[in-house]
Amino acid sequence: MTTRRIALAALLLSLATLFCTLKPSGAPGGSSGPISDDERIATLDAISEVAQASTLPDGEMDRAALLTYFESNPQFELSGEADDGSVWARFTDGRLVIIPPPIPKLSEGEATLPPSSDLTSPGVSYAPPAVPVTAAPDSPQEGKAVAVARQQEGRKDNLPASDKAVVMSALGAYFGNAPSVVSKWLTDNGYPSQPAPATVESLKAVQDVGVFYFYTHGGSGCLGTFEACKAKYTPAAPGAPTAATPQVAYTYALWTSTPVSKANDATFKADLDGKFLAYSYADSFDVKDKEDLQWRYAITDTFVVKYMLFSQDSLVFINACSSMRHDLHDAS
Repeated sequence: MTTRRIALAALLLSLATLFCTLKPSGAPGGSSGPISDDERIATLDAISEVAQASTLPDGEMDRAALLTYFESNPQFELSGEADDGSVWARFTDGRLVIIPPPIPKLSEGEATLPPSSDLTSPGVSYAPPAVPVTAAPDSPQEGKAVAVARQQEGRKDNLPASDKAVVMSALGAYFGNAPSVVSKWLTDNGYPSQPAPATVESLKAVQDVGVFYFYTHGGSGCLGTFEACKAKYTPAAPGAPTAATPQVAYTYALWTSTPVSKANDATFKADLDGKFLAYSYADSFDVKDKEDLQWRYAITDTFVVKYMLFSQDSLVFINACSSMRHDLHDAS
């Protein structure tokens, strides 16, 4: 099998805690029998209504109210809360619902990065890359020549075997333009890229990629037994076998740009049944100064293993809450 080894950047951005303790809300239960597509969509709509009707004074959804709803609905066999802020529920047929932790509110000065080539403007609250950014090349070929020159200067270790770069975002323009800035940095240094929506189909098409950047929501849920879901999440040491650790009960999921619908449920039936996709509800940041909560599909670590392929010595940067989980690292 082609090598899936990854050289992670020294500064992976993680906006939430690195450990998750999942707390099941009750004993296993739920009704038996299959859940129809219409019933499932109706249940997701009901969750939306609960979330929007139980807003806390700070503007965030009341997650305790969501857990109460999960416990009362016989279509769910198990539900719980994660210390990273995620709440989750599992349908009786095993499909997972994850509501990620809210992204911390940013001040006006922090909300965006400069779109221009001047990446050192005064007053901008972000850290520039450790390697100084060069002036923009006239073409991708010239940018590649810059990278080759750097290699010839002796900087040969840990560079991606592929010069293919992919920059994806599932977040709207009102959460800033980091993907555009990252894309410029990459293009200026020999890895031409353009920001693109992170649809399920486009994520499946990630093949032989040397640099991958994903800007999105991230959250966790439990796929294990009732007892396993009560266990504390303890990350395994990098490279250690995961079968001996409690973390095999949990999965981590990244929000995509693909909306949940009855038609899409039929399209992705095998992926949903196989736990490669989960349902996830979060803010799209498509609307200014207002939450725009949407149901979208989220990819799990097993989706990455099944569909996505990175080159040797690739760089994968997941800009999402809880992105430092080892199960996600190992999947890449």
